Amino acid sequence: MISLTPGPTPIPDFIQNVLQEPIIYHRSVQFKELYGQVQQLFKQLFVVGDDYTVLYVTGSGTNAMEMLLANVASHKKVLITDFGKFSGRWAEIAHAYNLKNTVLQYQWGDYPKVQEVVQAIEQDKEIEVLCLTHSETSTATRTDIEQIAFYAKKIRPDILVLVDGITSVGAMPVYTEAWGLDAIITSSQKALGCPPGMSFIVLSPQYISQAQPCGYAYNLYKYINNHSQHLTPFTPATQILMSVKYSLEYIMKAGLPEIWNNTHRLAQYTRKSIQESGLKLCSNNPSDSLTTFYLPEQVNAQMIIEKVYKETDILLGEGQGEWKEKVIRIAHMGYIEQNHIQKAVESIRKNL
Repeated sequence: MISLTPGPTPIPDFIQNVLQEPIIYHRSVQFKELYGQVQQLFKQLFVVGDDYTVLYVTGSGTNAMEMLLANVASHKKVLITDFGKFSGRWAEIAHAYNLKNTVLQYQWGDYPKVQEVVQAIEQDKEIEVLCLTHSETSTATRTDIEQIAFYAKKIRPDILVLVDGITSVGAMPVYTEAWGLDAIITSSQKALGCPPGMSFIVLSPQYISQAQPCGYAYNLYKYINNHSQHLTPFTPATQILMSVKYSLEYIMKAGLPEIWNNTHRLAQYTRKSIQESGLKLCSNNPSDSLTTFYLPEQVNAQMIIEKVYKETDILLGEGQGEWKEKVIRIAHMGYIEQNHIQKAVESIRKNL
């Protein structure tokens, strides 16, 4: 079975082989060495200097998002852009922690406009945290986080810019430090092509200096204190971290620009193939990580997904929320190949 869902994405053989190696003890010298090696590789992936800190969180991307907001001072006001299921999760987490927040709401398929976000910051001097989603996975929509972060920092230099990069990091250009991002997240099962179970956060010195750690499992102090020893505060998914190391080494050997360009080529190919099939894209500003498209009104998405899987052994992604039976999602990040996308699209055409 080949997964073209937005995660877990396909795991190549060289990573599958790593998963069969003996488990290492998470308090051993071997693990500390692994921790340090992965740290340096992630700094290359996130494109940051040595004063940035990369933390390893055992859990999904949602766990990492919650950790970021849990450690923001409770008196800070948060601005959130909500344009899909996952960008809306920032608001759900802020509500759970009783954080003051303002939400800029957009229709699914639309995207946050730079001027509108900037205007919201200008008009509300209480806003000290900005939550963005680079690639909204429910609609395959991209946000211009570079421009938004630039102008946000220009208006309010101390504002914390937090980014969900779960399906963008490793697939699309991300220059964390140069763009002024204070935190950005990715997860093991997306562009890294590893099993699900771990997420990774890079933090700027500004985020760490402004944070007021609280709680227990997500307490930033616990992670920072252990980080200095190349350890995690709680038992990590050691085999997944090992597989991530090998994936990052592959990415760095290939070169980030080549990885980004390859994802872009697959995105262009997928969008063109879908539109030539008479189907409409869902997004007004498509992400390169995946493509989401509408099906004809009389066609049920789950039925198409099942037929494609039966014919090709390829699994496609269903829609989220109200779009569950209306759209299909095809990923093109990580170790996905064009011939798999071609076979899937041909099967979709046949079964419409």
